[in-house]
Amino acid sequence: MEIRFREFRKADVDALFFLDQNCFPPVQQSAFSTLLDVLLHPDATAMVAEEIGEGYQRVIGGLIVRCEASRSRLHIVSLTVNEEFRRLGIARHLLEWAERLARSSKCNLLLVPLHYGNTAGEALLSASGFRIAGDEWEEEPAAAYRQLWRREVVHEVQA
Repeated sequence: MEIRFREFRKADVDALFFLDQNCFPPVQQSAFSTLLDVLLHPDATAMVAEEIGEGYQRVIGGLIVRCEASRSRLHIVSLTVNEEFRRLGIARHLLEWAERLARSSKCNLLLVPLHYGNTAGEALLSASGFRIAGDEWEEEPAAAYRQLWRREVVHEVQA
């Protein structure tokens, strides 16, 4: 088995929707139309992780981000990894890609909303240098309460 990381293609929408529906509890799942709107937004970009096997390939993880350049922030909208592929460094690799994108976009801050009770997400973000910035309430009444995590982006200083 080989795992490859690449930029999102429109053909990946169904696979990312499947991951969203299978990785999150119902209150945290996105509607297909919402996911499509986010992915097709001009300020959004995404990366996927795919398993490459003999004669097949399938998306096993994804990261969707939106760059808010006017405020120098990169929002991580969604980070998902198929359960059977967790603890292999896939999410960490996707976060590293987001940081590189933030640097190249001149963003100074990475922001991640995380639903309470997502202990695996908390551990990943904490180990990756993120800290809790505060609480946030999603606009959808049925949505769960979330914490906003943040991390400063370190830009290399040129001598």
